Amino acid sequence: MVSNTDPLTVSIQELVEKDFFTLAGLDKLSDEEKDALLENILNTIRNRVVIRIIESFPENERPHFDSVLQGENEEEISTLLTNRRVDVDQLVAEESLIFKSQLLRSLSEIKPSHG
Repeated sequence: MVSNTDPLTVSIQELVEKDFFTLAGLDKLSDEEKDALLENILNTIRNRVVIRIIESFPENERPHFDSVLQGENEEEISTLLTNRRVDVDQLVAEESLIFKSQLLRSLSEIKPSHG
């Protein structure tokens, strides 16, 4: 089966398994450019995950969670998330797929079509 890099037809399996830079047609970027882009992507995904976690808390518990986050105590954050049964790995996987898909769609809108 020939792989199609049209973001509207890229399968979930391709999103998961294939290198993002190849899917996006950005594999010719320098390592420095890839690193910078990857850092921005990771920060965006991290922010989206934090928003989803905060939104999962009832309104009255959000200030406490925010103060725990601001304290940057990894153990306290982990305990709070475990007690609330927040599956961070699942959220990261979901947001990564969503973001990759959105980014590929955006890139396809600005890149000329090849055939």
